[in-house]
Amino acid sequence: MNTTELLEPFKNQISSFMWMALVFIVGLLIKDLLTTFVYGLMFYLDKAFNEGDEVIIDGQEAIIIKIGLRKTVFMLKENGNWIYIPNDKVRYHKLEKRKRNGYK
Repeated sequence: MNTTELLEPFKNQISSFMWMALVFIVGLLIKDLLTTFVYGLMFYLDKAFNEGDEVIIDGQEAIIIKIGLRKTVFMLKENGNWIYIPNDKVRYHKLEKRKRNGYK
């Protein structure tokens, strides 16, 4: 009896395990992609913030340059740097709309 004959019964089990692992990894990737997309869609459709709005993000004055489905781009007024924040992470930042003429 050689090594190939000894491993033959385990080939199907190993193959099944590898498929399960692959499906699990792909499932996690799809979950993250869908989460980012759903939060992006919610932020995009929520008209509380629009492109061109002056905001304060984490204590820094900025302008919303672009609200996309996956990320939002802010330009800091202080130095002109652009910040790219994935939309599923925007909720972790303190984001306030700047007052204009006494209105928000």
